[in-house]
Amino acid sequence: EYIRGSDLKTAIQQRGPINQRKVAEIGTQVCQALTVAHKQDIIHRDIKPQNIMVQPDGNVKVMDFGIARAKNSTSDKTQTVLGTAHYASPEQAQGKDLTAASDIYSLGIVLYEAVTGTLPFDGPDAVSVALMQVQDFPPAPHEFNPNIDPDLEIIIMTAMEKDPNRRFATANDMRLALNNYLAGRPVSAANNGFTSAQTQVIA
Repeated sequence: EYIRGSDLKTAIQQRGPINQRKVAEIGTQVCQALTVAHKQDIIHRDIKPQNIMVQPDGNVKVMDFGIARAKNSTSDKTQTVLGTAHYASPEQAQGKDLTAASDIYSLGIVLYEAVTGTLPFDGPDAVSVALMQVQDFPPAPHEFNPNIDPDLEIIIMTAMEKDPNRRFATANDMRLALNNYLAGRPVSAANNGFTSAQTQVIA
């Protein structure tokens, strides 16, 4: 399928931080796509802004299921593939079995980058970035973008929890939280919101 529009990474590189409501709208659409995939037991494994196309009408397409793998498949070849380190979940960086929670983490990083214009973790090579995903806590988004809505920040940081069990239980739960933010309703995250300790780098 030929898709008109530009990928989200290009938009961030050209414009810097994107309007936070627009980011939330993009997030809800990606969550919808992931919900469909996850219900089929398919984990995307490489959610990143380069794989999210924003069309002129605002519709979003999630692309490149190239390293996606059904949960019950046993291909060693795909098991060793590590998506893109900047967006890889801690468990993906450690080579563990992946669940839907891994895609939720990656989407959290995509939204973080979209609202701040910067990546939460960066380093000289993929290995160092992967280690940061496992060991380090990111700066809070408001340190880069003081205007970010606290509710949106809580959604992003909940998706980026190191422990998969502390993230949103499903992509649909994350979609509902984003919809609540967009509608001005109270946001209920997977936990009671992140703490300052979760945004400090471990010494």
